[in-house]
Amino acid sequence: MTHILVKWKDENKWDVYPVKMIEDAAVGIRLLTQENAISELRGQEVRVRWEEGQDAAPAELLAFEKVSAVIGFTCRKFPDASAALIKNSLASYLARLNNGPAAATPEQAI
Repeated sequence: MTHILVKWKDENKWDVYPVKMIEDAAVGIRLLTQENAISELRGQEVRVRWEEGQDAAPAELLAFEKVSAVIGFTCRKFPDASAALIKNSLASYLARLNNGPAAATPEQAI
């Protein structure tokens, strides 16, 4: 699964979202199909839906990575971290997020 790191234009916050949340499908397809697309798109403004069914908001595109790369980086940076625990935690968190309105909020999941 591939994700983007964005910095919201209207807030001093950063977030990670699946590529499919980019409003302009052509940008998402370009990231997925062109090897060095992120080097050309980094820093550009894209519109990202922070939640399915919500209006997209402007954000600066910072990075494009596979989840496995993020887990590998985390394990190298924090040697005591367990890849299995990180994967399990991410999978559980994503499952809760995808279960609809009754799912846990991000604050509850942490």
